[in-house]
Parts: sequence; C-alpha cells; structure tokens
Amino acid sequence: MPGEKPIPAAPGLFLREFIRSFRLTASVAPSSRFLTAALCEPLDFDKARVIAEFGPGTGPVTNGILARMHPDAVLYAIDMNPVFIDHLKRSCKDKRLLPVLGSAADLNQIVGGASEGCVDAVVSSLGLTSMDNRLRRSIYDQVKQCLRPGGVLTQYQYATSKAGCKIARSDFDERRFLESYFDKVTTKWVLANFPPACVFTCVKA
Repeated sequence: MPGEKPIPAAPGLFLREFIRSFRLTASVAPSSRFLTAALCEPLDFDKARVIAEFGPGTGPVTNGILARMHPDAVLYAIDMNPVFIDHLKRSCKDKRLLPVLGSAADLNQIVGGASEGCVDAVVSSLGLTSMDNRLRRSIYDQVKQCLRPGGVLTQYQYATSKAGCKIARSDFDERRFLESYFDKVTTKWVLANFPPACVFTCVKA
C-alpha cells in the first residue's frame, strides 16, 4: 500500500548481473530518478488498475510506479533474471507488486489470460536494440493484444545505442519499430541519466 518502504537500491547487485549477462541486463547502471519520472509521467495513474513493467531490475522504476499507483492497482514486474525477481520479493512488501520470473512475450498468460485490453499501461526497460527481432516482435504483439484502447506504453533507448555501441544493433530504428504498433509515438530526451536516454511514449488507438 502507499507508504510502504521503497525497494532498496542495489547498485552492486545490478553491476554484478550486468557483468554476468550484459545482453540480458542491457544496462550498466540502474535507471535514475529523472529517467523514472519521464517513464511515469505519461501514465494516468488515477485510472490505471493493471500495469505491467518489463525489466524491473533492482527496482528503481518499480519504486516510481508504486509511489504513483492507485491503492487498488496491481503492478506485474516481469523479468527473466531470477536474481532480480528474488531481490524484489525479499525487499518489497507492497501487496500491489507482483514480481514475475518470465518473459514479456508471455504477457497475456502472466496477467491471467484475460480478455483483450486487460492492461492499462506498460513501462518497459527492455533493451530492444540488442534484442533478437523475433523476440521483439513477439513481445510487442503481446502488448498490442493486452493493452486497452487509449492505454500507454513508455519505453526508452540509450543514446549509446544510436551511436553504434558494439553490443547494440546500430541499424535498428526504435521509433520506426514502435510506430509499426502504435498510431501515436512521441519522444523526450533525458540527459540527466547515465547514459542519456530517449523516452518513447506510445498510445494505443
């Protein structure tokens, strides 16, 4: 419930998991409060009752979502890294948080196989740039199916991805990819983050 203690920062844990599996973690550092705010700002927390977060990691964005969420809302925090999911389960007692070990490509199954339009908002920290295209498509097919009309997805991309980072697919156009799923896509740069990031806000018609 609101007022619960936030998930404690764990930069050492995050860095260790990045070194162990940099493609899965897709970031060298947890999201800053500035990036968290930019990801949360477009969401209508007064109305959202079912929210999905892709790639919560050690929980900085998760904290931002929980702090803004309605008391009756639920947050599915989905991550493929068991270390991060275990950290969330042990460190956060907010009953609105549902940590899930699994893939965002199974979103419909995770939220209970409900009817189309059962998710109000999605906040994604997935590294789409370095992801296999088949998996990218599988995940966003699920988002398109589960997100309600008028629902919002926020997703970010690091500036280093567009600069030809060696672990990234520099030919991947993230905006064009998102526009293939959403009619309205807008962008906002967050320079006070390491690395600087571009936040995409996508609205389902």
